[in-house]
Amino acid sequence: MASSFGYIAAAVFAALLSLTSGGPALAGSEPPPLRGTLSPAAPPDPTAPKLADSWSGTEIASARAECESLLKGLGLDFSYLAPIKHGQCGSPQPIELRGLAGNPHVAVVPPATLNCKMAATLAKWFASVVQPLATSQLKVPIILMRNAASYDCRNRYNDPKAKLSEHAKANAIDVMSFTLASGKILAVGDLWGPTLRGLLEQSSQPQSTKMGVSSGFATTVQPASIEPQASQKMSQPTAAEIAAKGHLGSEAIVQARVAEAAKRGIALPKPATPEAEFIHAVHDTACKAFGTVLGPEANDAHKDHFHLDMAVRPGSSYCE
Repeated sequence: MASSFGYIAAAVFAALLSLTSGGPALAGSEPPPLRGTLSPAAPPDPTAPKLADSWSGTEIASARAECESLLKGLGLDFSYLAPIKHGQCGSPQPIELRGLAGNPHVAVVPPATLNCKMAATLAKWFASVVQPLATSQLKVPIILMRNAASYDCRNRYNDPKAKLSEHAKANAIDVMSFTLASGKILAVGDLWGPTLRGLLEQSSQPQSTKMGVSSGFATTVQPASIEPQASQKMSQPTAAEIAAKGHLGSEAIVQARVAEAAKRGIALPKPATPEAEFIHAVHDTACKAFGTVLGPEANDAHKDHFHLDMAVRPGSSYCE
């Protein structure tokens, strides 16, 4: 009896030893679990080659350090986002900007995805220029800025033949309107009024027409004094024509329009309401802060908003 009991105990002990030592499992049973802990993933190697659709560790670290320096003390309501990289599009350290500092706080709606240089410039311009303009001219502060577009991986005007848009670098924002603490909304498209570009185009028509009154603006356009085709050519100089005269950028285009309007006796009316004056002042001051400013005077694509970006340009900014 004792020998039988000893034999059984030895068999059971051997079976247990087989299981705990990773021996063969019983038929139909789950394999034994892995023992130990897995090592944590190694940090990114800054010297490793960069993949086609990713930023290197060095680029990400550098962009993050720049963000911390640029945004320090601005009091922004923001969050860091994961790096964005889609071909030529993206940013190694974008942020989600939800609001601008101030009393009152200014919400950015919807939140904008921007790089930190663009966000910092926007914040400083708003705090030092836009909000003071609102309180001095309108006697009411701004509480909300309407964001029409920020990061978007596309070419300019969605044209596949055009250059990459600054929106594709998280380096631009389109501002559509401002909301005052009183609840009043100041929309660019509603308050800008007629454009010199539009008046010149209308004056090229065979007969004189009258512009309707819009937000305090009203003017009469005189009939074209020269042939329509020649008129269009003079009022809308091409880039090649401007370059041939030794001019570059928006200033030459604006000067060409003003000169043509003077020939035809067309005068652009001044803003007739404080709100319209404010919207024009916002545009003009933005030209001193950003690399590019495009509004209703630029083209129909910007008839209802201001495009602001930080494109690096030789000399002065591009402002229309």
